[in-house]
Amino acid sequence: MLTALDWLRRCHTGNDLLATLKMLAEDLPPAQEEDNLGHPYSALSGPCRRCWVYPRKSENGFCGFCTSIIQSKSGLKAVVHDSVVIWGYVSHFPWEVTPGDPPLGNLLSYCAIDNQHFLLMMDRLLLKSWLQDLVLTYGMNLLGLMQIFPTMGQGKSIGMGDILTRAVHQESLVAHDQLWVRFFSSAHQLTSPHLRDQKGMLTFPVTDFIGLLEMGAVFRSVLRPEEQQDLYTLLTHADKEEQSFYWGRFSRRITRRARDMIDAWNVRQWPLTRIQMLYELLDYVAPAPHS
Repeated sequence: MLTALDWLRRCHTGNDLLATLKMLAEDLPPAQEEDNLGHPYSALSGPCRRCWVYPRKSENGFCGFCTSIIQSKSGLKAVVHDSVVIWGYVSHFPWEVTPGDPPLGNLLSYCAIDNQHFLLMMDRLLLKSWLQDLVLTYGMNLLGLMQIFPTMGQGKSIGMGDILTRAVHQESLVAHDQLWVRFFSSAHQLTSPHLRDQKGMLTFPVTDFIGLLEMGAVFRSVLRPEEQQDLYTLLTHADKEEQSFYWGRFSRRITRRARDMIDAWNVRQWPLTRIQMLYELLDYVAPAPHS
């Protein structure tokens, strides 16, 4: 019969993934009351049209579990749009492995695949606080790799199940000497991770990644959205002489606190890849509270 990972790999969209995670977390194993397989595929009958394993139980040709997933995913679009997925591969779980009982909290759903793997989804704005709590709670006892990536919707040539398979395939590329993070700003980047790795924008020690998220939160708190965009345009402008001319005008428009932050970080000397990384992380942090 299909395992939890088999079911997750059958998901095509983020809605499918979250609905399946929620069903698995509720300890509702798919069609376990039926040990028999669906009918062989033919012009008149066949197995479930979604999982292609279990017997059809609905007029639309789906098994009971697939029908439940299809029904429950319809109201998840808004939640999934603002969510992030984490595939974890750790040397061991320092927390008790109980289905549906996640480490810490503030998660949309969680599934422990086995004694070393887990999959979870959360609101992306809670990523920084969740990672901080994870490190503070388990510290050096947690070794391994967490791959972080957003969801994807309909109309894509590949689905979330394919992306998850890529993450599983790549999980052994990093030594488990500490807790590492591989961050993908787009799910499709898992199909060509070397492009991101060559730019130094892929793999980080977890503490370094938290530090980048902290910078993003401070950045959002001192610059308004339009100022953030103007700064990005200014920093990525090809003409250095023209950049110098516009820099003075930009500096006069922003607050003293923003100017001090830019000077302290030496942002004007950053390589393009570091600038791009900072701006990618802005979607994953809320503005830091003013001191």
